[in-house]
Amino acid sequence: MNTLQQAFGNISGGRVLDVATGNGNFGGALMENLRDYSEIIGIDTNTHALDAGRENFKQDNIRFQSMDAAHLNFPDARFDTVCIAYSLRHLANLAQTLAEMRRVLKPGGHLIVGEMHRDHQTETQLAHVYLHHW
Repeated sequence: MNTLQQAFGNISGGRVLDVATGNGNFGGALMENLRDYSEIIGIDTNTHALDAGRENFKQDNIRFQSMDAAHLNFPDARFDTVCIAYSLRHLANLAQTLAEMRRVLKPGGHLIVGEMHRDHQTETQLAHVYLHHW
């Protein structure tokens, strides 16, 4: 069993919001590894990446919208699962974005945060981070 399947395989995602989705790759990983979900909405401000996501994922229950993560245009407690992956360092207003993610997450819902940095990484582990920043 792969790491994502171990992490997400028991989660019923319900209505999922993928913040800073880019081209939807993390949403695609959720599609493959969540126990189930009803829909996935990916939001980003990069319209080119969103267009790529629309090309890559044509399922009826997968949608991509242009939206600022610090000002989510959704009602309170709208999503069963809210996620963000590999994007925290790119956000201009991290505190506001996290507050918005919490606002739209249903009580008892799942918050998934994936990042490529952690304390005490070796130089080999940091190579991916360095390459990304370059």
